[in-house]
Amino acid sequence: MSDIEFVGQLIRESIAEVRKVPEFSKLSITRPSRDVFELDPPWIVFDAFLENLRGETARRHVLVCFDEVQFLVKRIADPEDPIADGYLSWLRGKIQKLQGDVFLVCTGSESYSVMRKRYEHTMWANMEPYNISFVSKDAMEKIVTLPVMNDGVIWLQEALDRLWDMTEGHPWVTQVLAEKATERLNKERRRLVGPNDIDRAADLVLATDQRVNDLWWNEKEGLVTTTHRQVAFLILQNQAESRLGIAESRLAEVCQKGGVRTLGKYLEEMSDLEVLTEVKEGNDPRWRIRGAFLERYLASLMQRAIQESGGKPQAHAPNQPLALLLDWENVKIRLMDFHRDMPRAKAEKFKGRLESFDLGNRLLNIASRYGEPRQRWAVANWEKPFFSGDQMVLKRCRYWPDIAGEDKDNASDHVLREKIHYVLRNNPEINVYVIATGDGDYGEVIKTLQEQGKNVVLLATRKALNEVYKYYLTGPDRIQIGWLEDLVFGEEESSIEAKSASRETFSAL
Repeated sequence: MSDIEFVGQLIRESIAEVRKVPEFSKLSITRPSRDVFELDPPWIVFDAFLENLRGETARRHVLVCFDEVQFLVKRIADPEDPIADGYLSWLRGKIQKLQGDVFLVCTGSESYSVMRKRYEHTMWANMEPYNISFVSKDAMEKIVTLPVMNDGVIWLQEALDRLWDMTEGHPWVTQVLAEKATERLNKERRRLVGPNDIDRAADLVLATDQRVNDLWWNEKEGLVTTTHRQVAFLILQNQAESRLGIAESRLAEVCQKGGVRTLGKYLEEMSDLEVLTEVKEGNDPRWRIRGAFLERYLASLMQRAIQESGGKPQAHAPNQPLALLLDWENVKIRLMDFHRDMPRAKAEKFKGRLESFDLGNRLLNIASRYGEPRQRWAVANWEKPFFSGDQMVLKRCRYWPDIAGEDKDNASDHVLREKIHYVLRNNPEINVYVIATGDGDYGEVIKTLQEQGKNVVLLATRKALNEVYKYYLTGPDRIQIGWLEDLVFGEEESSIEAKSASRETFSAL
């Protein structure tokens, strides 16, 4: 594209923008004729057009904003279809001339240091980066609360804190999470935004919106390299817990083992790309992924990379969303049976662990070892005397207790299977399903989950576990089994992964 064509396009777009202003919608704006371009250079013509526009609108100044200017620079540098670089020379002249009636603003969502490497030009010597790509927490709160204030929508402070932890001020992620969180309010007919709304919005966006690739972790255009990805994965694999990060000395050690040299160079680049945050701690700073949203995205990338390389995605990645589904009738009755067979002294010691509130929280903590529970369902016939009061208690434990009626056999199993399909259908981002039951009616639904690439963890007692599950213990998509009697009554509360079942287990059942 020549300078004449480019300037002609800019003039057409400028006129269209001016006419969006109601008072100028019918204004007759003079457009330069073809003859003018033959007499003067195109950028002189553009300057004259802007001056005429200022006069015709009776305004003192004209502000021209070139948004996403990195795309212009990329196009200028494109050897296949370049734009003439007269724009950069014109821009340089405007920067050097600080006085006048026409003001310019250039914005972009790409790091300035990355953009200037795309194309060598004298203009860069006259520019300094002014980084406002990430907003402050106060600005973030205004971005999400002011647009819905007149609708009576209230953001809890906990929700705002959660949104800040998710985004750390990333403008696009802030807006899209707020949008999805408030959309849910309409469906559920409420006006209060809580932290769980932010978590659900993040899960939805990560599962359905591919713009994360373009607007934060951009591998498609070479901004984020394979080495950057490797460093991020090493941080995720070696941090003690989500959002904590890893000390630079320790990171250098694991990177050295992984074949990454000159770590400082990559840390500087990733900091410029705003995908890592440096946390100052004495002489050994700590590096972590910037924002819980990006950390979740990278955790899913890492899981996918493991799977594509022939490995099984980990069922116990700390950041991945999971669904916990309890057959409360089966779990409580079977644990009561096991407790009844204990020696009297031991039974007395552990009696409190069968209290509904304690048991509900304990099962939630067990599931949390595999990720962050996003869906928490508990099913039983709550009208039975044995489960009296359990429904309200489990609500206090943050479960969604559904009712299994008595109008069909195996009612709890039927309802819980429906819930599993509901989660699979409506929450595609959930990768792990922790199902607490020993009944054998879940074979087909587990097979469906495996076909969808999901991880399945089954929680059951040894005596209650149906033999059908032995067929799901082999192959790359095998399920894991945790023994409830060990996890609930175990003195040391052994971890689930240390209690995985084997085929030999079933010979003793």
